Amino acid sequence: MENIKILHTADMHLGSLLLNMEQKSDERKKELNSTFASIIDLALSEGVDALLIAGDMFENSKPSSELLDFVNEQFKRLGDIKVFISLGNHDWGLKAEFPSNVYVFSDYIERVSFKNADIYGVSFADEHCSVSVSEGFEVEDADKINILLMHGEVGRKSIYNPIDEKQLQNSGIDYAALGHVHTHDGFVKLG
Repeated sequence: MENIKILHTADMHLGSLLLNMEQKSDERKKELNSTFASIIDLALSEGVDALLIAGDMFENSKPSSELLDFVNEQFKRLGDIKVFISLGNHDWGLKAEFPSNVYVFSDYIERVSFKNADIYGVSFADEHCSVSVSEGFEVEDADKINILLMHGEVGRKSIYNPIDEKQLQNSGIDYAALGHVHTHDGFVKLG
């Protein structure tokens, strides 16, 4: 089976007000935008097939038109590289126009076939969302690379889309591209 190359990111919180930073707020906003542009640069330099964004790309569901223009210019730089987005607890309900290489998952688990992979994704429907890998969920084609893209927490009791580790392991998912927790919790072997 041919592999695909992905870049996975989450929780950029573009457009954050950064109120607690006082005079450094504008500088920090520029740094966040610069980091996003650097992620696009990395995707291009590494020749990835897809960029996966696992929620909270924006701080809220109503980013400024200037910020949307900036993000869309960055996405356009990717050319044929596909972008898959799962909306999180900060940017749920986002209504935005994106270039044709960008796909935003809805608030129910969807499957998108891409190259030799199936990408299963879901966006938050509200700020707490409880759409997760449910009991009995299984991938449709175990011979493909199966990726889950969502914003949520594995194995934690949380009001923000908790994901049961056993259900995830039993689903046939090969890689779970998650967001929400802002620290590295290690890797969980799914299969």
